[in-house]
Amino acid sequence: MKVKYARKITNMLSDAFRKAIVCVIYADGPSADTVMEAKVPLLPQNTCKNALGKELVTNTMLCAGYLSGGIDSCQGDSGGPLIYQDRISGRFQLHGITSWGDGCGEKGKPGVYTRVSAFSDWIQVEIQSKCGATIENTTTNICKLTLTQNYKYSLGNCVES
Repeated sequence: MKVKYARKITNMLSDAFRKAIVCVIYADGPSADTVMEAKVPLLPQNTCKNALGKELVTNTMLCAGYLSGGIDSCQGDSGGPLIYQDRISGRFQLHGITSWGDGCGEKGKPGVYTRVSAFSDWIQVEIQSKCGATIENTTTNICKLTLTQNYKYSLGNCVES
C-alpha cells in the first residue's frame, strides 16, 4: 500500500471536535514486519478517566478505542501517531501520540495517547530552534512549516536532504 504524505499536519485544538470522530492508529509493534493500522473512535475525557482512573488520565492525555476491546495499540507501539483525515479537505490531522494502556485491547480499557494540542507551543519552539523553521498558524489552525534551508526532519534532528 502506498502512503500519500502531506506537507501540512493540522493540530486539532477543540474537544468538541472529538465527538463521533474516528481516527487511525499506525503501529509496528516490537516485531512486526509491516506497519499495521486500525480505526479507533476518540472517547470523551470522562469515559477515559472512569475506565482508567481519574488520577492517571490528565488533561494532556486522551483515549481512543473500543470499550468492548479487541482493537488497540499495544506494547512496542509507543510513539506512533493517532491521526484523523478531514473528510472535506483531505488534510491529515495529528491528534495524539501512542502513550500507554492497561493491557492491550482489553474490554473497558481504551488506549491512552498524548494530546498533541497540549504541547503545540513547545513543539513549535523545538522545530524553530532545531531546524531554523518558521511556523505560521493560519485562521484554520493549520500549522505551516517552512524550513529556511534544504533540510528534512528525522529522528529529532534536522539533516540536509
